[in-house]
Amino acid sequence: MARDLLKPKPERTMTLQEIKDAVDSGEAVCCGNDFYRVIKGGGGYLIVCTANNYAIGLTWQNGITLNDKEESFYIKPNME
Repeated sequence: MARDLLKPKPERTMTLQEIKDAVDSGEAVCCGNDFYRVIKGGGGYLIVCTANNYAIGLTWQNGITLNDKEESFYIKPNME
């Protein structure tokens, strides 16, 4: 529940390829809320908790199934 308070309303869902493309282009892609960031590292894409550095793969081992729902992913707006 608290997790949802920090999550902006997505304009639309992001596909796996859109998530990868956004990360590759330097966008800040979040999952669920701003504390969970998608990064490229460790030989693939990871969802990392910025509070404790815990990480899981962006996808299952099949490389297709996301570890969260497509509607959970969003690009964090630049706040500058």
